[in-house]
Amino acid sequence: MLCDTSKSSKFEYEDAVEFGIPKNKICGFGRDDNFWGPTGEEGPCGPTAEIYIRNVEIWNLVFTQFNRTDLAKLKPLPNKNIDTGMGLERLCAVMQGAKNNFDTDIFKPIIKTIETETEIITNSKLDSKKHKK
Repeated sequence: MLCDTSKSSKFEYEDAVEFGIPKNKICGFGRDDNFWGPTGEEGPCGPTAEIYIRNVEIWNLVFTQFNRTDLAKLKPLPNKNIDTGMGLERLCAVMQGAKNNFDTDIFKPIIKTIETETEIITNSKLDSKKHKK
């Protein structure tokens, strides 16, 4: 788990430990690496935590608690929330032991159909180059 361990967000690390996540499984980074948003110059934003399994990020949490009013000012939001997202395809890759998202049972049938219809082989054994059948 990655979390913002900068002085202003140290509670995330402490909460993760209190929740039962072993300290050696938590990698702390500062605001530059673990702070989301806003999507524009102004708007909601906050620290993030990411959950990795075998070096694949499967889940991201954004603790939306600030409104950036300009590049230097963070104003606390009156109503804070947690925005969470998990990548189904990434979770499948981890659970199925696949080398990548496309080697899972979600994408293999789609890729096979594309190969059949276009007569292009996209197999990684062929160094990901396009080859005509």
